[in-house]
Amino acid sequence: NVLINFNTFLHFRDLDLVSKIDQNCLKNNSIFTASFGVSGIYAGTIFANLMSGWLAETFGWESIFYFFGIIAVVWSIVWFIIVRNSPQQDFWISKSERNFIANSLKNQSGQQNVIKTPWKSILSSKPLYAIACAHFAYNWGYYTLLTQLPLYVRKVLNFDLAKSGYTSAAPYVAQLTMTFIAGFTADWLLVKNFLTVTQVRKYFNNTALLGQMTFLIIVTFLTNTSA
Repeated sequence: NVLINFNTFLHFRDLDLVSKIDQNCLKNNSIFTASFGVSGIYAGTIFANLMSGWLAETFGWESIFYFFGIIAVVWSIVWFIIVRNSPQQDFWISKSERNFIANSLKNQSGQQNVIKTPWKSILSSKPLYAIACAHFAYNWGYYTLLTQLPLYVRKVLNFDLAKSGYTSAAPYVAQLTMTFIAGFTADWLLVKNFLTVTQVRKYFNNTALLGQMTFLIIVTFLTNTSA
């Protein structure tokens, strides 16, 4: 477990790629596109929950680790083969697509200067700490559900192991659906000039965290399937 979690730091390198995609999406007022980009996280969680219950029931709990370990290795091989540092080095895309990406990024050509990291400004930034607290709260709720929900539906609600996989996946189906709805709604609010980007971020983020908090409290009072 220690080695597995130690190697997950490589995952955070992907956030640099995500941030670049998100920056381009926001410049084009397309939060929906950014939402689509991260929806794979929830789709993967749904798939993992569905498969884990069936694998454990059919082949034993060890098969879960073998199955997803093999998928990770295959995905890594595909990633190294396909992913390139720039569109110019990517021979998998068409010339028209390469030109489209290059034209979309041409306005950023003057932003490549190396600057000194403003550590004092970063460490004294109130918005930074607000974002860190929000991210911590989100991850606390997300991983609490991810790790404890299968146990909850099996031991408290008395679902069998195979069925609990489907039940555990249900919240992530809702999350995936709301990702698209929220992205579309945010774009609409921005295009219509009803809210600013800052207001959209604050309202949507706070609504999501308050909803997560509320329902996690409610679920503690549910002790049987008849509830």
